[in-house]
Amino acid sequence: MADLPPEIITGIISLLPVQSLLRFRSTSKSLQSLIDSHNFIKLHLRNSLNRFLILRHNSDFYQINDFSNLTTRIKLNLPFKIPNNFISLFGSCNGLLCISINVGIAFWNPNIRKHRIIPNLPIQTPALSKPNTIHVGFCVHGFGFDPLTDDYKLSESLVSSNYTTTLMIHMLHSSARKRTPGKYFLLIVNYQTSKIDVWLMKEYGCRDSWRKLFTLVRSCFTLQLESLRPLGYSSDGSMVLFEVDHEKLFWYDLKSEHVNYVEGIPNLNEAMICVGSLVPPSFPRNENRTSKRRYFLLIV
Repeated sequence: MADLPPEIITGIISLLPVQSLLRFRSTSKSLQSLIDSHNFIKLHLRNSLNRFLILRHNSDFYQINDFSNLTTRIKLNLPFKIPNNFISLFGSCNGLLCISINVGIAFWNPNIRKHRIIPNLPIQTPALSKPNTIHVGFCVHGFGFDPLTDDYKLSESLVSSNYTTTLMIHMLHSSARKRTPGKYFLLIVNYQTSKIDVWLMKEYGCRDSWRKLFTLVRSCFTLQLESLRPLGYSSDGSMVLFEVDHEKLFWYDLKSEHVNYVEGIPNLNEAMICVGSLVPPSFPRNENRTSKRRYFLLIV
């Protein structure tokens, strides 16, 4: 191993899971310096094959590593306190979970057990999740990474009872905010359609790059499907895992159009896919950034 060029060694260890790298990190200062470097973290993220499912039930978080056995889960220990047990999982990106708590927004990488709380972000929490409140509208949040600006962003789309929409973008590295009034935003909700199409924009911003991934037939479902979140494909690509109505999981067979609800999991609040990564929640800026492809998913 010592006779191999450094770039070969780096490429080999970048394929290892996070827990193995954390053990190697403590064996020598040179490995610690390599594993902690921004370029290696980026390389490991690009090569990472480790995907797991995060489930939230009230204030408890669980991790599922084996998608073929979704009932075997590991309870995660939150590294921060949750005042009044009010919590909402906004998103997952590059191994970071974005979590709303009463005192601010927490960004947590459960793999490396590091977190950061940013207080005083003017985030609107969904009225539906607050007890003893009147639901006068709704709020949709998103969390992601923009390679063009090299910044993590938290989006907040507010729709009032009169369908006025406002979009707020929070840039987490630069601490900048952008507010867009909702003059031309459009939201369409159709509960009568007999099918649901899922589309993917393969090249962000290019209208011609839209591709339909698959179609769900509503007659196969026993639930009302008020909300639906695609989580990922099975290992052979024949099925898609969905979260439905923030309560249950089901597999949808693309060929037979059969729905198989996952049993043995208590009613959940949220489910998201998380990638195993070394990305810290400090949002460091990449000095040698390069443009990457961005994808946009649409469910109709």
